[in-house]
Amino acid sequence: MSTINNTINKCKELAFDLNYSSSKKWKAKETNRILVGYMPVYFPREIVHALNGLAVGILGVGDRKQIIKGDAYYQSYICRIPRGIIELALDNHFKEFDGFVFPSICDVIRNLSGMFQLLKLGKFVHYLDYPQNFKPEIGGTFYKNEILKVIKEITKINNVEFSTEKLNHSIKLFNKNRDLIENIYDIKQKFPWRLTSEELYYIIRAGMVVPVEEHNEILEDILSFIQKDVGEPMDKIKVVVSGAFCEQPPVSLIKTPNISFSMKS
Repeated sequence: MSTINNTINKCKELAFDLNYSSSKKWKAKETNRILVGYMPVYFPREIVHALNGLAVGILGVGDRKQIIKGDAYYQSYICRIPRGIIELALDNHFKEFDGFVFPSICDVIRNLSGMFQLLKLGKFVHYLDYPQNFKPEIGGTFYKNEILKVIKEITKINNVEFSTEKLNHSIKLFNKNRDLIENIYDIKQKFPWRLTSEELYYIIRAGMVVPVEEHNEILEDILSFIQKDVGEPMDKIKVVVSGAFCEQPPVSLIKTPNISFSMKS
């Protein structure tokens, strides 16, 4: 039990480290490693992994940092996450990042990618557009070219050669990661008292700042633990939040007494 508690506490530290210390330590161990920041909406992290890089999820500041400078870049009615991200940028939290990818979320995020370019943050900034036409010869070709642009930017930095073999290996690791997460959610839905929503949040979010290999080990430990008959059954109201959203719920809401959350896209 103490081992699992240590793992969860480690995940909590990783989840709320606005300096991304673990990611930067990982990069420092090899000269051709790179860090690529991305916002928490679909981005194929496998391509960064295949190029000896770490895709680091950027989720703003939450309630961990007061936004002051960010309000000078955005109107106050703009959602908190872009204002928080520019606050982190201006306070040099991304100093050792090599590049940034901003998925096509909204016009506000498009503007955020432009701000990063003007501020000359990292060696590249790419706004990742998604195809609106799903015909392979149209949308598929467009999306392939978008991904190739990111690959080209990364290889210019560390000179690591991209290959199908490397990509397939990365896909295998991330597929395992997704399977482990799905299995944990399945058990939690049946036995919600074995792992709190707060703990699960820390565990999932930690995977955005550590290598997938390390996160898979964490998930395997958690899965092994909750497969056992642990904890006491609790009668809680279930609240399901479904869909893709970039703004993170405050932890105080997630750990509200008598509520069990399930956050799945």
